[in-house]
Amino acid sequence: MRVSSRKTGSALSHAPDNWHAVDWRWVEGNVRGMQIRIAKATRGGDWRRVKALQRMLTRTLSAKLYAVRRVTQL
Repeated sequence: MRVSSRKTGSALSHAPDNWHAVDWRWVEGNVRGMQIRIAKATRGGDWRRVKALQRMLTRTLSAKLYAVRRVTQL
C-alpha cells in the first residue's frame, strides 16, 4: 500500500498560518509590481498581455490578502 506524504494544514505550502504571519511588505510589493507590469502593457497597447496579467493578479494570494486587508482597515 502506498502512503501519501501530504502535509496537513494549508493547501498552499507558502501560505501563512495566520493573519499575523503575513509579510505585508512583500505582499504590497508583489501587488504593486503586478500593477506596474499591467500599466506598462497598457501603455504599450499589448491588450492580450494586459488581460493575462489582470487575470493573474486577481488570482494571486497576495492580491486577495491585500484586498481583504484594505477593506478591513477602511
